[in-house]
Amino acid sequence: LDRDTSGLIAIGRTTEAHRALSRQFQAHEPRKVYTALLWGWLAEERGNVAVPIGKVRQPGESHNRMAPLPVSEGGRPSLTRWVVLRSHPPAEPKENPTQQKHNAAQGHPPAGQKQYSAAGAQRAPAPGAPAVPN
Repeated sequence: LDRDTSGLIAIGRTTEAHRALSRQFQAHEPRKVYTALLWGWLAEERGNVAVPIGKVRQPGESHNRMAPLPVSEGGRPSLTRWVVLRSHPPAEPKENPTQQKHNAAQGHPPAGQKQYSAAGAQRAPAPGAPAVPN
């Protein structure tokens, strides 16, 4: 898991289960669907975000982070499909677990995850939605 995020890790309790899980993940069989609480009001009800993602070292940091990166600089193609569900869009990344980066790149970083906050993010909550601190 990325630092300062939440999520789920699947672990095989036996050697046989571990091997079965490993095979499934290598074959990209598990379907990963996330429910994301984002800042801002999305103009569309559904969409795709196709932004290449790669390892980037931020100034002053000792490790790399996955972030938008042009293919010419080593980024890999990455796609997240999203749909608004009662103003809480589930995200289904297709190549990499990068929905946080895709959402932030579109001006809607995940609420409560400061590492994805962007200076230009749309901070206004949806009409009638409660304010969520970042």
